[in-house]
Amino acid sequence: MATSKNLNGFQPSRMRGGAYNTSGMNEYDIANGNNVDIFQGDLVKIVDGAIQKVSATGNIVSGVFMGVNWVDPTTKQPTFSNYYPANTSSSTGKPKALVLDDPNATFTVQADATVTDAQIGLNFDVTLGSGSTITGISGFGMKGGSGAATAKALRLLRRSTLPGESATDQFPKFEVKINTHRDHYGIGSVVSIADI
Repeated sequence: MATSKNLNGFQPSRMRGGAYNTSGMNEYDIANGNNVDIFQGDLVKIVDGAIQKVSATGNIVSGVFMGVNWVDPTTKQPTFSNYYPANTSSSTGKPKALVLDDPNATFTVQADATVTDAQIGLNFDVTLGSGSTITGISGFGMKGGSGAATAKALRLLRRSTLPGESATDQFPKFEVKINTHRDHYGIGSVVSIADI
C-alpha cells in the first residue's frame, strides 16, 4: 500500500504487447571520472557516447540504469554495484553500465502525489529525486497531479498490480512506458545533441 512517498525509481515490469520479457540489458560506457552518482532505477541518456543520468524532464532517454561494473584502480579487482559512485574510474577501459534499453519495456514507478484512475492513458513528467548511496536505489518517480494529452516523458498504462495497491493510495504506483525513448522518439530520426 503506497500511503507514504518512497520513490525508488523505475522497476522493470513487462514488455508492451505481450512479447516475452527477458529483462535483457546491454552494456554502455560511463566516462571515467563522471561526477554524478547514477542509481539503479534512474533514467539515463547517452551524451558523447557515454551514459549519464537524465538531468531534465525533457531529456531523450536511452533506458533504465540497472547496475555497473569496473576494475578498481587500487585493488585491480572487478567491482560490481547497484549504483555508480560519482568520480569513479576503471583501471581497465571505462566503467560499464547495465541498461535495460528496450523501448517496449514497461516499468513500475511511484507517483509523488495523487493520481486517479481517470488519468490512465495520459502523460506525466518524471520526478528527478536523489538516490541512496546505502542501497544504491534510485529516488526517481512520476510527477503526480494532473496528467496531459500533450507530450511528456511517461505514458500511464495502468495501476500497479502489486499486492496491497489501492485506488485511494496517496502515492500510488503505476505501470508506465517511456515516451521519450531514443529508439522510438521521432520515428527513428537522429536526435541532435541540442535535444538531449
